[in-house]
Amino acid sequence: MRISTKGRYGLKIILAIAKEKRGLTSAALSCTLDVSKVYLEQVLTLLRNAGIIISTRGSDGGYKLAKKEEAITIYEILLAAEPSVFEKTEGQNGVFDAELHLSVFSPLDAAIENTLSKITVSDALNAGGGAMFFI
Repeated sequence: MRISTKGRYGLKIILAIAKEKRGLTSAALSCTLDVSKVYLEQVLTLLRNAGIIISTRGSDGGYKLAKKEEAITIYEILLAAEPSVFEKTEGQNGVFDAELHLSVFSPLDAAIENTLSKITVSDALNAGGGAMFFI
């Protein structure tokens, strides 16, 4: 499993917002994460479309978590930011393809999804004794 920059920034964005406990603007996130605002806004759009974050306008606006940090999983974040990571392995018609699909790839896909679904944003924030958890 290889997580691209987009997936990593998706995780970092959510952890930064969760740690701050208030709305963060894209400019503040860009500065905090040292990433271009244009790239950051692409990832923010994916996370907002998935219902993981909400955005509000105004002087007290910014991006906030749409749910409590205990209710957002790492799986949800990565699925929103980088869905290609979780594309299921397709069975082929060649020799041993069906056997490999059933005995190796399907259980592997399920194990990855199961493991990442058990880790919440709250778990990630608390993994370092209260320090920011960097992916």
